[in-house]
Amino acid sequence: MPVRPRYSAPRDPDRRRSERLREPALRVLLSAYACAPDWGSEPEIGWQTLRAAASRHDVWVLTQPRFVPLIEQGMAGEPWAGRVHLEAVPPDMPEATGMAGHLRIHAAHDRWQRRAARRAAALHERVRFDVVHHCTLAAYWVRIGVAAVDAPLVLGPVGGAVNTPLPLLPELGARGLAEELTRRLTRRLIAAAPPVRRSRRGAAVVLTQNRETARRFRRPRPLPNALCVDLTGTPAPPARTPTVVHAARLVPWKGTRLAVRAMRHVRAPVSLEVYGDGPEAERLRRAARRWGVEHRVRLHGSVDRAELVRRLAQASAVLHPSLHDEGSTVTAEALTLGTPSVCLDHGGPPEVHRHWPQVRSVAVPVSTPERTARALAAALDEVLAAGTTLEPVQKPSVDYAASVLDVYEDAARSAPASAR
Repeated sequence: MPVRPRYSAPRDPDRRRSERLREPALRVLLSAYACAPDWGSEPEIGWQTLRAAASRHDVWVLTQPRFVPLIEQGMAGEPWAGRVHLEAVPPDMPEATGMAGHLRIHAAHDRWQRRAARRAAALHERVRFDVVHHCTLAAYWVRIGVAAVDAPLVLGPVGGAVNTPLPLLPELGARGLAEELTRRLTRRLIAAAPPVRRSRRGAAVVLTQNRETARRFRRPRPLPNALCVDLTGTPAPPARTPTVVHAARLVPWKGTRLAVRAMRHVRAPVSLEVYGDGPEAERLRRAARRWGVEHRVRLHGSVDRAELVRRLAQASAVLHPSLHDEGSTVTAEALTLGTPSVCLDHGGPPEVHRHWPQVRSVAVPVSTPERTARALAAALDEVLAAGTTLEPVQKPSVDYAASVLDVYEDAARSAPASAR
């Protein structure tokens, strides 16, 4: 039976900051399978974690070969760049979709973790790391290559335990349902492997993104990885527009069809602006026509991050009814820009909401697709009626970079005296 997670009160940040100034830099090994600035949610998390670690410590980074030049470009001119040592570990993740693609992606990831284990062990013989951190694609059920290093392991922020709610399974469609079942079976099989179980148990500190994943560990620390969002310096738009933004890959589990369904019941004179590409696009267009909302739903395809941030800042609200999101960077970006957010009360997005209490947000209880769509529409009408002023960038209640640095210190102190 899973042990109920315990959430500790945050430490005094001023005391911890003064301690950091007195302590020598650590040697940190960072396993960042995805890591690059402005390249999507998971690579951005790896990038922001790297920035946090290198702001104080010497960092060796294991990542995919394709990300090395992007990291080097992003570090150019940074005062901490000299403390970063990049280690390219093949293979790159393949581009794939569907059930077969799902299995190819995880096979490639598992090969990468095996190779990362060998590279990490060789580096440790030379460097002798103080802390090892597995930070991206950090699911509780995957192999953790750097766990092979005999040094305190920081795991996370971890996700992977959120499933599509049973009442909303019909929203996935036949292909989406098959992918969901494949995903659940794959996770169960891999999570049961002895190396995976050992690495979970051996972590010195576990950071978790949501309560579903926290239940998998004995003493988790809550830290949604979406808190790493950095939009400092983003200019405020001249005015908000009567638009609701939904930004996601167009795959069944992102809940875009549920967002389109909700527009049947939204009374406010707004349009749903969808940003993202994927195999669901035509299915979404058919649904919009069938429900008579094609004039209120526009699919724009993919846009670069700067353009998406501009659209989020102008929007009257963001709608993100994802069916099993672990965190939700786009929700964090919207709240940072002061844009109200509506999501399902399920998985990671409502955890993200709690860190921006100063921005209006609503998490809707899960029910049948039609009842859930009506509840989403009512929530949108509520936040739209309240109106939103244009505000400076809003900071979350917890600083992601400072939290990472605190965790490294705690993990390093957990090592036996003989290993320091």
